[in-house]
Amino acid sequence: MRKDRVPVTRRAMTQRLKRILAKQGETLKAHPGRPGDEPGIGERHVGRYFIVTDGKVTRRDVDVEALARKVGALRPYEELVDL
Repeated sequence: MRKDRVPVTRRAMTQRLKRILAKQGETLKAHPGRPGDEPGIGERHVGRYFIVTDGKVTRRDVDVEALARKVGALRPYEELVDL
């Protein structure tokens, strides 16, 4: 971790992202499991993170860190940390 960066946990980042997406009528979903675990059938189909709109999967294999940075849920001075 760099000294000039503020640490943000994955959970905090995803919660911020969920609030932003909810305003747009979208829901961020995640398959259970830890990174590195063998993916299940559903996870292989839509990815670890995916977005649902009106009950339908609208985005698959979402890179949550990149999306969080794009929509402002993760600021340039913040660094994602996994605990």
